[in-house]
Amino acid sequence: MHFYQADETNPWEYYWLGFNGSRVAELLLCNGINGHDSVGTVSPDNELPELFERMMKMDLFDMKEKMSVQALFYSIFAHFKMEKNYALLNPMSIQQKKYCELFLLFVHNNYSRLDLSIQEIAESINLAPAYLSQVIKKEIGVPPVQYLKAHRLQQARILLKTSEKSVYEVAEEVGYSNVDSFSRAFKDKFGVSPTIFRKAKKV
Repeated sequence: MHFYQADETNPWEYYWLGFNGSRVAELLLCNGINGHDSVGTVSPDNELPELFERMMKMDLFDMKEKMSVQALFYSIFAHFKMEKNYALLNPMSIQQKKYCELFLLFVHNNYSRLDLSIQEIAESINLAPAYLSQVIKKEIGVPPVQYLKAHRLQQARILLKTSEKSVYEVAEEVGYSNVDSFSRAFKDKFGVSPTIFRKAKKV
């Protein structure tokens, strides 16, 4: 529960924007936002209200406007900056955020590789795997192995929705060498097997 008290003579104007997706954690982190942040500022111009007005006039469920909506969302999000004085932050905290950004970038560019390992990711950042795990758990709330698995399964879900690739091909494309292991992991994550999920989306 939250309580807000606006100024009586100069009240606020409210805009609420909800969003989700497989790259939310990365998007927030790159803008310096984590689970401990709550207040920020926006650019002091009239562009932001105009962007919100444009978005509210768009059909968010029209696939033909999908890219335009996404571009508009990024334009809106780019105006927000959290109120942080980085000069007061512990240099180690800043470095850990950079490590996390590098980890997310590496995962999103290499998750399809069958041989990808946390050991390799850690070495690419010049960190010990145990320390990388500690940093990632602190910054995004889950260990790196769990994040990699969740990202792979989310990408598989998208492929099953949007392509005609076989379950075997999807499994291989998201980094699983064994289709049975992939199917078990997918069912544990989403409650249904990949085959049933694909059939359901065609109904």
